[in-house]
Amino acid sequence: MRTLVEISRMRAGGSLLEKRKAYSKSFTQGLFDQMYVESAVRDYTYPYVTEDITGALVNIDYGRDASYTNYMHSGLQVGGPGCSGQIIWLGSYESSSSGRRDQACQPEHFLPCDSYGIVIGSGTGAVAPNQRYIEQQIFHGMDGAISVAQDFDNWTNHTSTVTVNSSILWRGICVWPKKGFRLTAVRFLLYRLNNPGTMELHVRRIVKLSATAWKMNSTDLNGVTTSDGNTLPTGSPYELREFALPSSIDLHPGMGYAIMIGAPAANGSNYVGMRYDSTAYTVATSWQVERACYGSSADSGATLSYSATNLMYYALRGTSLGEVQYGGCDIYGLTVANPNASFSIGRLFRNLSGSTLTINEIGLYGAVGQAYYASEGGILPYAVCLARDLVSPAISLGNTEMLLVTYTPQITV
Repeated sequence: MRTLVEISRMRAGGSLLEKRKAYSKSFTQGLFDQMYVESAVRDYTYPYVTEDITGALVNIDYGRDASYTNYMHSGLQVGGPGCSGQIIWLGSYESSSSGRRDQACQPEHFLPCDSYGIVIGSGTGAVAPNQRYIEQQIFHGMDGAISVAQDFDNWTNHTSTVTVNSSILWRGICVWPKKGFRLTAVRFLLYRLNNPGTMELHVRRIVKLSATAWKMNSTDLNGVTTSDGNTLPTGSPYELREFALPSSIDLHPGMGYAIMIGAPAANGSNYVGMRYDSTAYTVATSWQVERACYGSSADSGATLSYSATNLMYYALRGTSLGEVQYGGCDIYGLTVANPNASFSIGRLFRNLSGSTLTINEIGLYGAVGQAYYASEGGILPYAVCLARDLVSPAISLGNTEMLLVTYTPQITV
């Protein structure tokens, strides 16, 4: 098997400016994980775990609970025939001991266009078989590059205080970004009582979301960022303390993140106070999250709870490489003619950012679903990296120009 990759740069009217062809050499572990799961019969006791494009560890096969209900993994999806939409739906099928097979869509989940199918970026790092993501993804949209950090999401009202007054207590926010960006720093409005010691900022993926239970991934996405809690003010007007990340983290739209503060030396007499807004409005209802909401963990991140009516005073700061409009990811042209067989996966990108974008890498993300058992309900959407290829020399995609990227898997017997 080999895969032909074609890249065409075009003017706004569709006339060709340049075209390149090469065979992809960069299929990744994510593809082989999927092939393995499709070929193996597994049960819920030993789920197969892989790493998605955000670094989260997720199950990508089915589970069978005590009532013999199978929650199937949703298979590998990168687009669809004649796909003109910019989202993809992930559902599942369940079958009981009576042989009934029903579509399970509680809850329904979607992935936005820049989290599945063909994606593009500006990273130049070497490709490796265990590649988990595009190194510097260019996200969907029409905004230009932002090189100086600014607030991409914030809430600036506060009425009350919660405290981090235990070594295992974390508090912060749960957020599902509306658009992708590169997170560089996080701010919370804080004060202290006596000497709480070192504060730790944790940024983790929310890897489970249902009507009854949330959970954080066990690994911080970018290590732990620290700050001295003993230098906070002891009361009003408080301090908008910034936690600058050692390196940026790509936050993907539609995917959940828990951003939490802990203080390992804190206790009832030495703690960090965090200001929040207790205004009675709804930010989340069951699994439907309208915006960031207050979150906490009483056991150093093992479990996660949230408030539907409270929200921390916070700011998520970051930068952007500039944005490009993602078209639908189409699958077409299945051809079988002895001794060959092939089909194509194609996506059109349009640059309306007002400036030139530099394309150094392309890749292919597959949408998969993590299944849960009857007591937890539903299928969660995740994306895994199937391929990443470097583009050399780089392509400069001018404002109003279009880029057509096509992957054509081929076999010869």
